[in-house]
Amino acid sequence: MKKLVVFLVVIFSLSFIYALEVDFSCPSSVNVEEEFSCEIGFLGNYDVKVDLLCGVERCAQIWNGEFWGSTYYFVNGFSGNEVRLKIVENYNGNCEGKLRLRRSGTSGYDYEESFSIGVVGGVLEDGELDEESEEMVVNYNREETEIVELADKNSGGIVLNSGSEDGGEEIVYESKNEKIKNLAIYGFALFLIFVIVALVVGR
Repeated sequence: MKKLVVFLVVIFSLSFIYALEVDFSCPSSVNVEEEFSCEIGFLGNYDVKVDLLCGVERCAQIWNGEFWGSTYYFVNGFSGNEVRLKIVENYNGNCEGKLRLRRSGTSGYDYEESFSIGVVGGVLEDGELDEESEEMVVNYNREETEIVELADKNSGGIVLNSGSEDGGEEIVYESKNEKIKNLAIYGFALFLIFVIVALVVGR
């Protein structure tokens, strides 16, 4: 009888110190708005959470079997061998992720693993500066404009060729240096006018 009690105690204790073994792998690089899968394998009934942070913001959604939801939440009663995800925020760079598993019907988590994924192909918003190419992104209607000349940091501005017969151009962006230069010219002209007026009145 004592041996049976000892045996049951040992089995009961092992259930607390059992180390959950998980096989998990994700692509090293993914594209914005493109669905991708992370392979996962484990034994037992667990809820799964695959959270991704791009910078300080959550940037991905996870398929929970019925709809795409935030990676903040667990997928309850997970079954299968892959997790479906997609990056939904405009981002370029590395995203830090955490895989967490918890026994179904419980709180907290029983397993945690960190990983990272490179995100490429984020589309820059209108007027946003691409630091790598040093180009300003300008959204435009191709039917109304023929040429978009993108300026770098050292040039005066971005000029759109309207495609009209007179070759008119519209400046849609001016750098700080260009604005200062224009203001200096106007200021100098006003100064000369003031000097001329002062000389005429002084006579």
